Amino acid sequence: MSMLLQTLVCVFFDRGGIIIGYNVQIAPKVNLVTLNHDLSAGGNRKATYCKPIVIEDNVWIGIDATILTN
Repeated sequence: MSMLLQTLVCVFFDRGGIIIGYNVQIAPKVNLVTLNHDLSAGGNRKATYCKPIVIEDNVWIGIDATILTN
């Protein structure tokens, strides 16, 4: 039973903020990640930044999806 519970976990890294609308369905093993690295030319890739994730109303997020900012 504990193996089953571990495989159905969703992970939300919410330092940048996560807004979830109404009637949103989130399947198992979904990741919402607000943290990212600066990938611009000459950017400091060791530095991280956070931006919010906004999920509008009436959205279905399928199994094992990863949602990033922007």
